[in-house]
Amino acid sequence: MKKNSKQIFKKKWYLFMLPIIFPIIVSQFIRLPFGNWTIGGEDSWVSFFGSYLGGIIGGLITLYVFKKTIDNQSEIEKRLRSEQEELRKLSIRPYFTARIVHSIDHNEYVFETAYLPLTEEIFEAAEDISFIKLENVGMGNAVGIKFYADAGYYMEMGLDPVALKVGGSMVVHLNVLGKLDGDIFTMKLRYTDLLGNPYNQVIKLLKQQGKILVLSVSEPIPIKEFGMKIE
Repeated sequence: MKKNSKQIFKKKWYLFMLPIIFPIIVSQFIRLPFGNWTIGGEDSWVSFFGSYLGGIIGGLITLYVFKKTIDNQSEIEKRLRSEQEELRKLSIRPYFTARIVHSIDHNEYVFETAYLPLTEEIFEAAEDISFIKLENVGMGNAVGIKFYADAGYYMEMGLDPVALKVGGSMVVHLNVLGKLDGDIFTMKLRYTDLLGNPYNQVIKLLKQQGKILVLSVSEPIPIKEFGMKIE
């Protein structure tokens, strides 16, 4: 763990005090008469220790400025690396849009799925069929697309599409059961980019006058691991 300056000072305070205390001790020591062992007079020693302290203080200031420069440079490099990593992720991030369509291009991939309540009385619920066109308008391909329903419901699906390329589209043939007129509900998508980074997107839907409408589509939300609960 990296220690800051305050922690170092608390533990090694005596080392910082030594350059100040040492000249005082010596100045008193040379006042004792040692004959030929006493070198120089008080004026010479005062001049020497003035230069001595000045050099130490100047060195400490230089060391402090140098340390701050290194710390600032390290912080700048860390921020640049973070920004570059974010740009790298954005450069490969898929991004889906969703809209209701009433006709299907014969070249488009149609994905069959049903939004079903967790109840044994499924066949007694009202049935609504709609076609939702998903387009990947992001910067990277989407891999392993999966769909999830709100609590109390589940998504019945065939095989998941392997991938959806940038600029590509697919149509979800959605069969909704058990929703009343005016109900707002969500269909959640989970997929990964080409580097395996997982994302969630939430499509908010509305049943109105027997039709399913797309209210909004969230931005891709990065998630850290596949085991996370989808909110």
